[in-house]
Amino acid sequence: MANVQMSVSCADPGATLTVLFASYGTPSGTCPSYSKGACDAANSTSVVSSACSGAHACVVFPNTTTFGDPCFGVFKHLAATFQCSTGLGSATCDTPPPPPQPTSPNFTASVSVDFSTKTGSTNAVTPSIQVVSQARLFRDAPQHDQAWATLQQLGARRVRFVPWLTYGQVGVGALMPPSVGHACGPQNWLGAYGQRGEPVTLSCGPSGGAIAGVDFASYGKPTGACGRYAVNPACHAPNSTAVAAALCVGRASCTLPTAPGGAFGTPCSGPLWLAVQVSCTNNATVTYWNLTLADAFFTDFWESVDGNSSDPIPNFSTQVSLASLPALAKSRL
Repeated sequence: MANVQMSVSCADPGATLTVLFASYGTPSGTCPSYSKGACDAANSTSVVSSACSGAHACVVFPNTTTFGDPCFGVFKHLAATFQCSTGLGSATCDTPPPPPQPTSPNFTASVSVDFSTKTGSTNAVTPSIQVVSQARLFRDAPQHDQAWATLQQLGARRVRFVPWLTYGQVGVGALMPPSVGHACGPQNWLGAYGQRGEPVTLSCGPSGGAIAGVDFASYGKPTGACGRYAVNPACHAPNSTAVAAALCVGRASCTLPTAPGGAFGTPCSGPLWLAVQVSCTNNATVTYWNLTLADAFFTDFWESVDGNSSDPIPNFSTQVSLASLPALAKSRL
């Protein structure tokens, strides 16, 4: 009910409202005979009274922001009865109208600031912007291209780049779970970088092992994760295993291209990515820092602000949480 509002008003312009009953939670009954349920926000009456008592009309938003959450995970609603000092009244629950849409997709900003010093001189101020990690900026999002193009059109200098904890792996490398006797690539894929076609590199570790065979390979829109990849029949290049084997088997490491139209062809439209698992001749434990998402996000930022010519401010504020890493992986740090 986050997008719903309760609107109450008296028909007589001079009348005022009195709250007779209010319960946010799981009230039962029908107007005017409501009763509280097992879930009831203790502040229900005070919140509604604060907004409505003594007023001719009022609006109350029945959500956990207004009342708090008296029973987490349970669907909640607001029941309330009112009395007008004279005449009749009405109450409705409806969705607030959306904010007006801009007439043009373009936007401009004009900032004028004058910091005068004691000597009468003026300090120069350069308007700028901050970019933080959020889903619409990732490469599998439909808004990706337009969002970064808009940033480029702004031509702002000193743009601050802040990938933060909400999307941790776009701000720091992800330490991949160790695997014994096989290697996967990439482990954190899910198409977030598929539109640019970054190559996938596989290695059996530094102890002299070689790639013995390809256990799984699918270029298209595969699903799953290392050790349990699966082909998506709706989008799969049938030559995936053959291409991976030709480039990788017998080598200590290999790099597979993933750009559409390349070695794997273009099995379907939209973002495409590669999932591959190989077996190793040695029994080495393989793990690595996966910087794929971080590299993709930072590259898009750098290109959009023309980082070599402007003054960007990269601010990597998310730290790796060692407590969340596997014990074996922690021992290697």
